[in-house]
Amino acid sequence: MQAPGTSRPTVLPERRQYPHRDIAPVIRTLTDAYGPDRLIYGGGYRAEATGESYRAYRGRLLSYLGHLTAEEQAKVLGGNAARLFGFPETLG
Repeated sequence: MQAPGTSRPTVLPERRQYPHRDIAPVIRTLTDAYGPDRLIYGGGYRAEATGESYRAYRGRLLSYLGHLTAEEQAKVLGGNAARLFGFPETLG
């Protein structure tokens, strides 16, 4: 499947439970190939998740996005999803 208006295919990775292989090189490859404007974070939503476990999961992800600027990280962590679904990027 190809994303509309692009020359690159849409990539839908397999969903697996943590722990899994080292994901850092995969995230780096995806950000290098597609750029931070085309990535969306989604995760940490297990049925038994707590606020603490979600914050820890998000913290791990931030460590994988260290090669991106703060603005690029914000896009991956919510800005792109807000834009895609037509939500305001900031609340308040």
